[in-house]
Amino acid sequence: LTALSLNGLDDLKRYKSDQLNLLQGIRDQLEVYTAYIQRTYPAWAVFGGTPEEQREIQKVFDVQTGFQYHSLSLGESMNALWLDFALLAAYALLALAVSFIRFRKYDPR
Repeated sequence: LTALSLNGLDDLKRYKSDQLNLLQGIRDQLEVYTAYIQRTYPAWAVFGGTPEEQREIQKVFDVQTGFQYHSLSLGESMNALWLDFALLAAYALLALAVSFIRFRKYDPR
């Protein structure tokens, strides 16, 4: 049920992975941007040294990195559930077979 409702462990793993990929992309972009600023405008290279400037930089990145998460599709969710459905069917067939065998052995005389 958790896989079908898209709030199970598979969905959480995918969410965390997407978050880590986004953060790594931001770090890579920041390194490239910082190198460009230091190379092009050496006088600006000291920007971000004070806590106020760092908060301003954080605000810019918070606005520009609108994280959008795409949850598991129905196909991916069902792919995670096939084993559960197979076991459920096997247990139902086992219970049906046991009850049929016991019924056949029952002698009403």
